[in-house]
Amino acid sequence: TKTFIALMLSFVALMISCKKDDPVIPDGTDTSDEQHDLAQLILGTWDIDVNVSTMHEEESFNGETVIEDYTLLEEGMVECQFIFREGGKMTMITVYDENGQIQRYADELNYDIVDNTIVLDGSETMVVTSIEGSRMILDEHQTTTYSDGVYSWDMHLVCDKQ
Repeated sequence: TKTFIALMLSFVALMISCKKDDPVIPDGTDTSDEQHDLAQLILGTWDIDVNVSTMHEEESFNGETVIEDYTLLEEGMVECQFIFREGGKMTMITVYDENGQIQRYADELNYDIVDNTIVLDGSETMVVTSIEGSRMILDEHQTTTYSDGVYSWDMHLVCDKQ
């Protein structure tokens, strides 16, 4: 699944979580101010703590279910950084150690804020589960149904602002 993680993060597959703590930006009828506040709060450089950020995968095909849980570090990611800039621009930098070979990826993305969610390139969504001081928690979830089964995953990212 190391290739899956590399591709997933390279294509910005940071997903919505099924589990929600109290979001920093409350739901309400007029969210324009809250969206603006969140847009200001996320600006800057965030280091993802690969030691505690996790991935949970579930595959259920032909009556068999496989569940895997691991940290991003256990999957080979040694660094990850999000740089949010004004104007809805973001850079995601990921570094992997693949059997002693260091691979570095930098992706330029567009983002929008919708309620307490960061929407990347118009399709990938990350819920800002909490943001307090220099710590932000992002969660993402995705489920794909195939003719012979279901694959789903949840990613939980712990981010610290530089």
